[in-house]
Amino acid sequence: MTVNPVIAVVIIAAIVGLIIGGGRFLLRTARTLGESTRAKALAEPAARLGLIAVPDDQLTDLPPFELLNTGTGGHASNVMRGSSGGASVVVFDYAFVDATRKNERFRSLHYSQDLAGATVCCVKGSWLSLPEFVMEPALMPVFKQMEAAVDQQLGEGKMASAVQALMHAAENMVEEAPGFELSERPDVLYRIRGTDEAAIRARMTPHVLDYLQKSPGWIVEGRGDWLLLTFPPQLSAPGAPSVTVQIGTSTGRERFLPPDRLEALVKAATDTLEVFRSAAKT
Repeated sequence: MTVNPVIAVVIIAAIVGLIIGGGRFLLRTARTLGESTRAKALAEPAARLGLIAVPDDQLTDLPPFELLNTGTGGHASNVMRGSSGGASVVVFDYAFVDATRKNERFRSLHYSQDLAGATVCCVKGSWLSLPEFVMEPALMPVFKQMEAAVDQQLGEGKMASAVQALMHAAENMVEEAPGFELSERPDVLYRIRGTDEAAIRARMTPHVLDYLQKSPGWIVEGRGDWLLLTFPPQLSAPGAPSVTVQIGTSTGRERFLPPDRLEALVKAATDTLEVFRSAAKT
């Protein structure tokens, strides 16, 4: 039996459409199921903190934080709201796509191919007025440690020279990146960027810097009366929460904060807000 070519094309197109549509449906379903499982896991620690789950689109009052406007396809899930110590608290899981991987911001977040994910806590104090700034873990100390390891393991030779040359090139890229590090406090392992460096430096009082020195590896953003804080998944600093556990996603591409670390994240955010508030009074 001969099949009309036009009919064959239509049939093939319909099959392809069903496959694509079905695949998208399965992906949406899998993500929904994963978020549902995650929501159940977060329910108990959230209740202890007085946080209430709200629809995922209930973030319109947040300022345009840089982290939440990086890459494409930004997606918030498991949004929870409440208050702590007189500050409004918003906690949620956030993921975005950086398809080109050319973005040099937020490199300390967990990446799986082109997808980055983190659990974010935003806190608001109506009595606070922060300049716009972003703080990320400084990369230069990491390069220095790597150089020392290369010297120790490879010694001198062509291979060692080649590796050192690559690391020096990477260091130059870091030095040319936007922002500044606090040369007067090399023990504070952060790189800071913002539009008003003088105003930012004025907020980095000795009290604030002492606090940050004891809290390495965080990502912190300030904008007016709002502050954002998140822990990168690889964080293992003493006294800071470890977030290396993968949970709540059927795709296996995102790493969010384990539920038993939710309280630590909220406390870190509210404590940091209080530190900046106290510094503003001095």
